[in-house]
Amino acid sequence: MTCHYLCNRRNRLGVMEPSSKQLSDSISIKFDNLHPLSSDCCIYRVPEYLCSINREAYRPLVVSIGPFHYKDERLRAMEEHKLRYLKYFLNRTKNRNLEDYVNFVKEREELVRKCYAEEFTLNSGRFVEMVLVDAAFIIELFLRYCDNEDLSGGNDIIFGRPRMLDQVLDDIRLEENQLPFFIIRALYDFARDPDCPSFLVLTCKFFEFEGIELLSEPKHFVDFLRESYLPSPPPPRADEYGERPFCFNVAYLHEAGVKFELAKEGSSLLDITFDGGVLKIPKITIVDSTESIWRNLMVFEQCH
Repeated sequence: MTCHYLCNRRNRLGVMEPSSKQLSDSISIKFDNLHPLSSDCCIYRVPEYLCSINREAYRPLVVSIGPFHYKDERLRAMEEHKLRYLKYFLNRTKNRNLEDYVNFVKEREELVRKCYAEEFTLNSGRFVEMVLVDAAFIIELFLRYCDNEDLSGGNDIIFGRPRMLDQVLDDIRLEENQLPFFIIRALYDFARDPDCPSFLVLTCKFFEFEGIELLSEPKHFVDFLRESYLPSPPPPRADEYGERPFCFNVAYLHEAGVKFELAKEGSSLLDITFDGGVLKIPKITIVDSTESIWRNLMVFEQCH
């Protein structure tokens, strides 16, 4: 190999170019700085090609949960209320103090970080504070909702303002706006009395999916919704059929003599059955947030 491949040389503009050794060292440093891949990774930033279709379907409007939208100026108004909810949460648990909870989250910091597809520049203190405040906010929100207290006339800006609870609900169903389920559940278990319901029971009640049976603990709330919508048992994957089956539209099936009936109340959205020439389909209610819910479910399925 000739000398000019190993030594620095100037390009046509007279700028000194790195030698092969310098270039290889530079690439090696980049290897060392790569974000480690983890099998626990489950929270992703929405790919740009999906954002370009409808960016607002993936962005929180009132509250930030987790690091992706941390310190977003648009969501600043809710930060003080999240701290207020943390204080309410602490008042519920007289057997623990704030330092106990900080230490509890700090011991699990690395496990939480591994759940995100990106590495964040937040130092340990800021990250632990964010996780504790956001997790306590969600727990207190669920408890207030499930306690059936009439908070509409009080100073609670979530329960005391029309539509605010719906907006918060929409925000915590976004893929980029998640904490791992395990850290919220663990913090709740660390604080709760033995007579209190499990955090999964609270979650089912808050999202109005009571009575469902999950095969495993969800990874986060988007995964919880996905699992809740799946029929039991889950349908086989497309590749298990061999060749992909043909899909016909309703008009074609109707002309072929297929009859349509509404499936029984409480069926999963995917509990579609065909028997005796009758296709039974569950009812789906379309509301303002439907598009956002389904888009975020698809993001999780595509990225995970």
